[in-house]
Amino acid sequence: MNQRIDRAFDIFDLKRLFDIIIGADGKAAQRPVEVGDWVGQDWIIRKGLNDGDTVILDNLMKLNPGVAVVAQAAAAAASN
Repeated sequence: MNQRIDRAFDIFDLKRLFDIIIGADGKAAQRPVEVGDWVGQDWIIRKGLNDGDTVILDNLMKLNPGVAVVAQAAAAAASN
């Protein structure tokens, strides 16, 4: 199933693209993704995200995989 996510929240390394999600253990985890077309400011994520995954949208430059995180609704996170 295709997912749609703002391309600002995807991170590149030299060879692939990945999103940072909250894993089942409550810690940040990198998830490699395959992207499709751009739609406005969003990329269609074709593979790599599962239904119910929580993608981290804020403080990506400060975040390291394995760090414990607490999810907030996007509107609440934007106001902090």
